[in-house]
Amino acid sequence: MKSESKIDWTVPRPNKNPKTKQPYKRGRNWAIVVYPESLPENWKDIIRQEPIAVSPLHDKDVNPDGEKKKAHYHLVLNYKGNKSFEQIDEIARSLRAPAPQRISSLTGAVRYLTHMDNPEKYQYDSSNIQTFGGFDLENCLALSTGDKRQALRDMLAFLFLKIIFCI
Repeated sequence: MKSESKIDWTVPRPNKNPKTKQPYKRGRNWAIVVYPESLPENWKDIIRQEPIAVSPLHDKDVNPDGEKKKAHYHLVLNYKGNKSFEQIDEIARSLRAPAPQRISSLTGAVRYLTHMDNPEKYQYDSSNIQTFGGFDLENCLALSTGDKRQALRDMLAFLFLKIIFCI
């Protein structure tokens, strides 16, 4: 049974970054956290046209004190052009979600959908990431040019050592 909230989801929220207390600038990449018990039944229909990636249900996360966190999904939105806080907040409010946050690293946010770079956290299966609206998940998870160069350096160093010590 869904719990009824006393929040008026029709009222726009102030554009204020909780960390800096400054308004968010327009941006291409945004994140929203949603909670299953608050979501409308048609929530996937609401987001279907948006360029969005949805995490697996995070139902195994724990706080540093060991207490289990409330189950939630992470949503990452990636647009070709800039969107305002107000535009993204309209989506968040339609999902009955907390205020959206602008993200600086699309790749980092997408990798966080399954905690790829956080081995101390529960590792969710990346095959359970859902995408809508043409979101390019494969491109977001691909190695960067710098990562590829480092991998090539590592391979060359390994081969060099093999050659030196095998002769």
